[in-house]
Amino acid sequence: SLSCSGETHGSFIIVSGSGGRSSIRNRDGNKIADLPKQDSWIWQSCLSLLGDRVAIGMDSGSIAMYSLSCPFIWCSDGYWMAWRKGTTDIIVNHGDRFGRIRFHGDVRRISMSGKVLAVKLPDKVFIYELGMDDNTRISSKCIHSFAMTRADDCFHLSSKELVVSKDDRLLLFSF
Repeated sequence: SLSCSGETHGSFIIVSGSGGRSSIRNRDGNKIADLPKQDSWIWQSCLSLLGDRVAIGMDSGSIAMYSLSCPFIWCSDGYWMAWRKGTTDIIVNHGDRFGRIRFHGDVRRISMSGKVLAVKLPDKVFIYELGMDDNTRISSKCIHSFAMTRADDCFHLSSKELVVSKDDRLLLFSF
């Protein structure tokens, strides 16, 4: 048995199965998190209208409720600002101009230096150069990408280097 439920804004879905397991996934189907295993057969799972709570109904008659939180990830440099929308999109703002960059993976961290934006996914880092298309849109061009599967404590971008730290180690990536 499989139960699926979607959130009204389309950012998350919950997938539950007969094995007592449920997972939260983004709109592309990539797993964001697993919920605790249930001791009973899952009959139904659903997300609240705002997508911040999950209810799981079991054949034992019990209902498990979980609160979800998706931390607000943002960065800025001067008049430029970027933030994560949902789990897979980055919105870039400069004055009254906006742009959107979509990813197939979950955005974990972002950092900005001038018109350069670094985006960390679970297994990759993308470096974008930002610009202006016309009077209302912001353009973005991927100028570099590289694999990075490690978790990090610090993720900082300067004009030509990306600094990543974990515990007592510091790594510098030039592009």
